[in-house]
Amino acid sequence: MAKHKVYMTQATKEVHKKDVEFEVFADDSKLGTLMISQGGVEWKPRYGGAAGSASMGWEQFIQVLKESQ
Repeated sequence: MAKHKVYMTQATKEVHKKDVEFEVFADDSKLGTLMISQGGVEWKPRYGGAAGSASMGWEQFIQVLKESQ
């Protein structure tokens, strides 16, 4: 099983227009970056560019989490 690491950068305590970024690693290899903002969440994989990225608003994100249970 891969050993995962997650790193976070935070500009302010309350998320405003600037995203809070989480860098996600598996066995020291970067998987991608999760960005959280007032508007929702976005995933940018290390490879794939815009074609591999995904973003959604909070309501859609909550629905996806509910459906995955």
